[in-house]
Amino acid sequence: YADILIRDAHPVKPFVAGAAFCPESPPSVAFSPDGRTILSRGGSLDETVKLWDVRRTSKPLWSFHGIRTRWPGSSIGFCGSDGSSIFVGSAAQSSGTSAGELLFLDSKRGGPDAMPIHSVLFDDGISPVSAAWHSSNRQFAIGCSDGSCRILYDRDRSQKGILLTSGRARKRQG
Repeated sequence: YADILIRDAHPVKPFVAGAAFCPESPPSVAFSPDGRTILSRGGSLDETVKLWDVRRTSKPLWSFHGIRTRWPGSSIGFCGSDGSSIFVGSAAQSSGTSAGELLFLDSKRGGPDAMPIHSVLFDDGISPVSAAWHSSNRQFAIGCSDGSCRILYDRDRSQKGILLTSGRARKRQG
């Protein structure tokens, strides 16, 4: 294999030999559907999402700041058939008095003044940690900080997947 290095994409705490765990996770990464850009997410030291052109990795195309994370390896990714949107989880505050949220960003417009184009709030103290987008079904599977798994879907746009079970009547017990 050959590689392209994006040095210092996100700051990390140095690994301490013999430590029970690494306090800062390496960046999460995802390819765009067309393979021309890479999305990276830093950890709690910088709380940024950056979009990189794979042909020019000297600096990111844009950065989006202030996305809280408390979970190593929190997911990021592209959604939509053309990768026009990005999803990223933002953690609830450690006090448990705020809600985590799944944020949607425009992959074509980032920068210091960029705002999410949509967000989905979770219950107080609960954060989306891992997420996966299924482009054919148009649904998200989300693993949350409380141990639950959730499926997000749009009744009008989603196809198959969770919709195959959501319309069925529940079986009676007993």
